Amino acid sequence: MPKAVGGDPIYDALTRHGLKLPDHTSKVGSAIASDSQYDQIAFFPGSLEDRFTGAMNVFDFDNALFRDLYKARGRERFLAYSRYHISDHRPLWAEFKTA
Repeated sequence: MPKAVGGDPIYDALTRHGLKLPDHTSKVGSAIASDSQYDQIAFFPGSLEDRFTGAMNVFDFDNALFRDLYKARGRERFLAYSRYHISDHRPLWAEFKTA
């Protein structure tokens, strides 16, 4: 699973403009078809950075919600279905303190 690291042109462009990219620790990829880590959480330093708890991950919606559909349709048909009706990427979440 590729992850954003120094030397990657996109990572370098984001960090060059001051964005912080916390370490991507998920064992589940953000791209459904390949389980690659294409998506990253990024934010500018400051009060938001101070509120970040460090908790973040990928929401594995296809495995959590549609396991029966995957079994019934098979991998390729499931991927086509989810791309059309939902997305081919899993959403990311991050936790921030609000008080």
